[in-house]
Amino acid sequence: MASRSVVGEESVNLFADTAMCTVKRRRLPPCGRGGRDVACEVEAPEVFKLLR
Repeated sequence: MASRSVVGEESVNLFADTAMCTVKRRRLPPCGRGGRDVACEVEAPEVFKLLR
């Protein structure tokens, strides 16, 4: 993972820390072409919401 960020109207530290831990644990399968691994760049937005 090259970069990650938390974006939103309000930045609650506990929420942001928990969201980042969740994103860091996410594993994507390697990119491949013709049965071989290839370099790739992926954008995978994650949305977390606090229900009040």
